[in-house]
Amino acid sequence: MQLVFVTSRSLTPGRRAGLATALGNAVGVHAQMPAIAIGLGTIVEQSLAVFTVVKLVGAAYLIHLGVQAIRHRRSLATGFAAKVEPKSTRQIVLDAFLSALPTPRRSSSPRSFRSSASDLLA
Repeated sequence: MQLVFVTSRSLTPGRRAGLATALGNAVGVHAQMPAIAIGLGTIVEQSLAVFTVVKLVGAAYLIHLGVQAIRHRRSLATGFAAKVEPKSTRQIVLDAFLSALPTPRRSSSPRSFRSSASDLLA
C-alpha cells in the first residue's frame, strides 16, 4: 500500500513530492515503535475488543475518504483541465505520516519479533 502511495506521489506531483512522501512514511512507521515498546501492540494483538475498535476506526476513516472523494469529484475533462496548486513539502510529509502511522505491520508485532529471533538462533 505505501509503495503505491509513494510511487503515485512521485509520478504525479514529481520527485520532491515522492521524496517527501517516503520521508513521511518512514517517520510514521518509526513512530509506531514507542507504542510497541510499551506494549500497545500486545494489547491490540491479545484483545479482540481493542482490535475490533482499531479496525472500525480505520474503516470509518476509509469511508470518510471515499465520501469526500465522491462529494468533490469533477468530470474527467474538468479534472484534466484544472490547475492544481502544489502542496507544500510539509503537507506532503504530514499526509504520508498520517497514512503510515495507523497501518499495521506484521514485523512490528512482538510475537513476530520473538519468532524471527528464535529462527535466527535455531
